[in-house]
Amino acid sequence: MSRGVAGIVTHAAALAAASLAAALLSAFATTAQVASRLPNDVLGMWCFHKAYVNDPDPHIIWPDAKDFDECANRGGIRFWKRGGKWGYELGRFDARTDCEITKVVRTRSNVYRVRSRCLDRSEHFKLWRSKTGMHWRDLEEDRK
Repeated sequence: MSRGVAGIVTHAAALAAASLAAALLSAFATTAQVASRLPNDVLGMWCFHKAYVNDPDPHIIWPDAKDFDECANRGGIRFWKRGGKWGYELGRFDARTDCEITKVVRTRSNVYRVRSRCLDRSEHFKLWRSKTGMHWRDLEEDRK
């Protein structure tokens, strides 16, 4: 009888291990797919917000601008996607800088850490959506 119990325990342990392995592989695959790009709703033109003293929402960016001129002295950003590549163009007045997104990490729902390469420098920023809109914050610390 003890032989039968041992067989059942061994079989249960093998099933539990297989189930755990499948769950880990599934979680890894889901994370890898989700973290590879930004959501399509960020594509297009956005204007930066000029924060003021005690601003309750200093990092918001405004959508629906036609071009950089509509952003005036605040400047703006235009996210683009060409084939499998993502990038953006920063602009203020007549100055423009093109950047290619090199890494996107989704840290939680609607929150992304983005790394990019702009000419001779790297950019690292946090992009997120809340009830009030889309937000952008430069990150000084370059986390990997």
